[in-house]
Amino acid sequence: MRNGKILIVEDEYIIALDLKTRLEQCGYQVLEILDDGEDALSWLEDHPETDIVLMDIHLQGRLDGIETASRIFLRFSKPVIFITAFSDDATLDRAKLSSAYGFIRKPVDGDALKLAIEMALSRHYGKPPSEGTPVSLEIRRIAIWHGDEMVLLDPRDVCYVEVSRGQVCFHTPGMVYRQRGTLSEWSEKMKGTGFYRCHKNYLVNLEKIRGITLDVDNSYVLRLHSLEDLIPVARNKTGELKELLGI
Repeated sequence: MRNGKILIVEDEYIIALDLKTRLEQCGYQVLEILDDGEDALSWLEDHPETDIVLMDIHLQGRLDGIETASRIFLRFSKPVIFITAFSDDATLDRAKLSSAYGFIRKPVDGDALKLAIEMALSRHYGKPPSEGTPVSLEIRRIAIWHGDEMVLLDPRDVCYVEVSRGQVCFHTPGMVYRQRGTLSEWSEKMKGTGFYRCHKNYLVNLEKIRGITLDVDNSYVLRLHSLEDLIPVARNKTGELKELLGI
């Protein structure tokens, strides 16, 4: 069982020491502090017991934090959480494509740091990293980016997901979150959360369906709780959807 053995890669040593202190107070084991991306890659070759890497996004040297994180994930399959004081839009866009598991702003909040680590370890290794973890795996979260923040959505709050203008859009009663990727990729990530692909461009939360009407061509259209949006149902999905709804 994973117990949170951590590598810190941060080129501001005072910040790194503060992180180490916070992590050890939370019960994690900090294996090493490094300030260079290439050194981090070499170190991980000899330390497969490492569970997670905390990475400054703005490292000095030949490899910045984003490139280092991408190589860590590809070579060692270790989850990485970015830590940074600020980032421009271009840097954030690169960071979102690096397979990182989270993004924490400086100055680091201890509770946010602990939650990000627990979520990353649980997602990556498929079970809680330690006894007494506050994260319940029975309540899954959808990790998506909104601006420069990773938002952990409760699937029960999402009414439906659609493809629109090349983006995957998560619709909640109060917000639409737009993501990169394909609907097939997100459908795979959301298995077991109560969503059904009723159309090539739509995933619908089965718990949010309040009624069914007919379109002009006699195909099904779904009406949802909390939203006025109408969700189409592909003809080849009608029978399966009726079975799922028990009608």
